This record gives sequence, C-alpha cells and structure tokens, in this order.
Amino acid sequence: MKIIAALISKNSLTISPFLEYLQTYTPLAEESSAQTENRVKQITHIKDSIKYLWEHNGAMNLPPLIEPYKNRKVSIIKIRLSQKLLRIAFTTIKGEIILLEAVEKPKRYENATKNKVDRKIQQFLDDAEELLELYLKEHNGIDITDRIIPKIPE
Repeated sequence: MKIIAALISKNSLTISPFLEYLQTYTPLAEESSAQTENRVKQITHIKDSIKYLWEHNGAMNLPPLIEPYKNRKVSIIKIRLSQKLLRIAFTTIKGEIILLEAVEKPKRYENATKNKVDRKIQQFLDDAEELLELYLKEHNGIDITDRIIPKIPE
C-alpha cells in the first residue's frame, strides 16, 4: 500500500496541501532545543498516526483515530497535538492512501467561536473533496510512503 500526498496546480506552481502543512513542523534555527524537540515529537506523532492507518490497509473507519465524515467522500485522521486538534482528510483508493488536506482547530472553544470553527471545518472538507476530484481526474500526487514508513535495511 502506498501513501500519496495529492498535488494541486495553482498559478503554474504545483503544491501539496498536506506537505505544505507538514512544513510548519520544520525546526527553525533560532528556536530553543526544547521548541525543536517539541516540533520533532509532534511530527513523529503525525507520522505514527498515518503509519497506523497504513498498517490497517487504509481503513476509513477506525474510531476514535480515524472516522468517516457524514455525507462526505473523505475520512478524517484525528490527532491531538498539545493545545490543538489536527484533522487530516484522506481517502483510500486501489491500494493507495491519498492524503488531501490538513487543518488545526483548538481543543476548546467557546460558543462565540464555535460557528467560526465549524465554518472552517466545512471549508476544509469542501477543499479536500475538491482536491480528491482533481486527483481522481489527473492522478497527480507524490509517493511519500518512504517518508512515513522507513525501509528496514536488509
């Protein structure tokens, strides 16, 4: 089974929304060692969650970590990262786990911001499904299996 990061072309530039999100966890030179260590722990947690999905053959319903979204073509990987919740939209097609989008939301939010967060989640899902349709049409993606599941030396 392969793990694919879907690609999208915008203004003659090809990007992967999922990989763009992962870039936010790249340690910065000016950070303290504690901050760098925290970033490394978070990216490891994200990769471990995707590896869990891979180990279960891309199953789209493995509560509580992986759940389908009602009336949607995508499922969501749910990851807790310190003070936020990460959601990764994906689907599984013909032996490929297609990672589409990622979004963060706060662990706790008040009613005043709940509607704003709910709209953000709905937009995230709409964007993920749009990217899925593009992927199905063009099959434009990058295989990142080796980045998530390191090969064991022989």
